Amino acid sequence: MDNEIQDLDIKEPKIYEVGYLLLPTITPEAIADEANKILSVIETNGGSQVSVGSPEMKELAYSVSREIDRKRKHFDRAYFGWLRYQAGPEKASSIKTALDENPSILRFLIVTTTRGAGPARDLRRKVTRRPITEEKKASSPADLDKEIDALIAETEVKII
Repeated sequence: MDNEIQDLDIKEPKIYEVGYLLLPTITPEAIADEANKILSVIETNGGSQVSVGSPEMKELAYSVSREIDRKRKHFDRAYFGWLRYQAGPEKASSIKTALDENPSILRFLIVTTTRGAGPARDLRRKVTRRPITEEKKASSPADLDKEIDALIAETEVKII
């Protein structure tokens, strides 16, 4: 009986989000087609779209390199987009493989999330920086570990 319950849990569909960077060399007219190719990969593997963020040109925090036509090229900007979808966990590997094979994708990340959560990229905006005062003394490693664990517990996103 316990094995049956565990088997059911494994096949229960989950909500995933894929954040991706498309090559900046793609023409603005072709960006929608490239985003639709990503959605097509999800749907081909039995997934369904929950929400979407259209790709927009963004400056990257650091240069990302990729081999194109047997030459290593570096990119300082790319089209960033995201797609939240529902799919069975058994499909995660085939979706990742298909996205790896897409030559237009510079980089991507798939995370598990919840249906009502905002895009994973918005998590950075929720972090509040506390001013450092001279009176504050350095924390012990144990205190730092507790603070890190508390910050991690606040987030609902899990990297797969």
